[in-house]
Amino acid sequence: MRRVSDSWYFRDFSAHNYYLSNYSTTELDPFRKVPFQGNESLPSLESSARVYKGWNNFSLMARVSFTDDFSAVNNERTLQQYPEIVLTGIKQRFFSTPLYYEFAGNYDYFYRGEGQKGHYVDIAPTISLPFNISRYAKITPQITVREVYWNRDDAQANSDDKSGNRNVYNAGLSLSSRISRVFAVKIQNWDKIKHEIKPEIFYSYIPSVNQDNLPDYIPWVNSFMANSLSSNIGYSSVLKEQNAVAWALTNTVTARTQDKSGSRSYIELLRLKLFQVYDINEAKKDMAGSTAERRPVSDLGIEFDLKPHPYVSFAARNKYSPYVGWKEMNYDLGLNDWRGDNLTVGYRYTLDSLEEINMALKLNLTRGFSGNLILRRDQFNDRTVENTVGLAYWAQCWGVGVDYTKTYDDERIMLKFSLAGLGRF
Repeated sequence: MRRVSDSWYFRDFSAHNYYLSNYSTTELDPFRKVPFQGNESLPSLESSARVYKGWNNFSLMARVSFTDDFSAVNNERTLQQYPEIVLTGIKQRFFSTPLYYEFAGNYDYFYRGEGQKGHYVDIAPTISLPFNISRYAKITPQITVREVYWNRDDAQANSDDKSGNRNVYNAGLSLSSRISRVFAVKIQNWDKIKHEIKPEIFYSYIPSVNQDNLPDYIPWVNSFMANSLSSNIGYSSVLKEQNAVAWALTNTVTARTQDKSGSRSYIELLRLKLFQVYDINEAKKDMAGSTAERRPVSDLGIEFDLKPHPYVSFAARNKYSPYVGWKEMNYDLGLNDWRGDNLTVGYRYTLDSLEEINMALKLNLTRGFSGNLILRRDQFNDRTVENTVGLAYWAQCWGVGVDYTKTYDDERIMLKFSLAGLGRF
């Protein structure tokens, strides 16, 4: 459950709050499970509860959720989901044939005080046929047939758009290969390093779907292309026409470690992935009478992860447009040590809207005492977003701290008290 007292909470406590203290992008610390940064830029906050039942090849999940929209005066027009029921069948062989099938089906009731609301049902079985065409290549054709039903129960619904359905298919093809080589080394406790190159090609086709009278609460469901790339580059809903081909190239370097007892483990030292989409429909679009140019080539997606040591990590998530240049650049550097000291430095850039540099430092000074420093600089608007310096003392079941924060329009001193089991205030 994630709730705050009011829509100004993350503006008043943009430097320090529970969500920032428990923010983590990894699963290394099981007690830090907040996957977003709870500061003044957070547009909304979702609370949810769910129950789950799993079997060997199928699972059933029921979920309710409530969203606080901080950009609105109230939540009357905010779309809520209660309940959401999802039945999932994992990919499995179809009897004794070479075919594989998987299944996804869900029922949702979307509610809001003002605007369209109602029932939604989505049923989508998938059939695929993976096979090898040589020692080094694998090809997988697949097709998903999707049936969508809806029934509105808001006061604005009339006989023409109160209920309806759509059926559509998404045909896809993937071609992939893996090439690798293992090197014997003697570096630290590494005894072998494996370099693997994985080239991939994807094709996705969705026919034109009638968009008339669709309710505005129909959720966005990823196409085969979006699922294959795991990125919003080439993003398209299964109810939107698509005829596109994509390529991806992934390089990984993995080290095998061996301790004195002979126990082995594996560490991914480096991962570099490049990917891009070519929109065939856009390339063939009739431009007669239009001053715009065709842009069939998507942004080039770049994902880079480097972890040469357990205490050092670096990540980059960039997008380069062949038409306008760099559109997004995101860099994160993390340094920590065995005492729990850590330093994080981040850079954020979005073309014509954002350029920000962030730094956070935490030092364990002596037993029980720690200090922190936070610097956030808005380069796009040429101003300091936040400078914070703080000192804290932690005992076994309680803690106390003080922070001084200066922003571009405010200065404040915050006293913090924490009791184990009761939280921080």
